[in-house]
Amino acid sequence: MKDLITSILLIIALLTGGGMALKSLHNTIREAALEKASQGLPSLTELHRSLKAEPKERR
Repeated sequence: MKDLITSILLIIALLTGGGMALKSLHNTIREAALEKASQGLPSLTELHRSLKAEPKERR
């Protein structure tokens, strides 16, 4: 009986700790993404023009 209670407590501790670790990882990735987004994205005008341009002939 004592082993069963110990096992259950261990499983609960592992599940809770794993959940907290995943939440921490999620928060870290979210903060990094928000920081990158706050810096702004480069203009896509040049890329758009290069994709729409006629391909040059090769000699």
